[in-house]
Amino acid sequence: MRSVGWSICAGPEARQCVVVLAATPRSWKGRGAPSTRALNEARALVGSARRGIVVLLGHARWLETLGAPAICAWSTETVMERAAAAWLRAGTGP
Repeated sequence: MRSVGWSICAGPEARQCVVVLAATPRSWKGRGAPSTRALNEARALVGSARRGIVVLLGHARWLETLGAPAICAWSTETVMERAAAAWLRAGTGP
């Protein structure tokens, strides 16, 4: 795999962060939006990084509620996940 500026590491030395947030509606959840806890954790992770982005696998209307740099891949379908990964690999991210 070719490097485009993203590296995988964890802990305080991590300066880059990609958070994948799956937000698909399910009747048993009683809501369609991501939970408050998930939103807060995604914001905190991205906010603690020098360079970060949320990949939202859900409806674009939830981008506004994130309050963090994000792209929308619309769903958890494999084709959408691959499209988001291709976008990140292309180096077009933040």
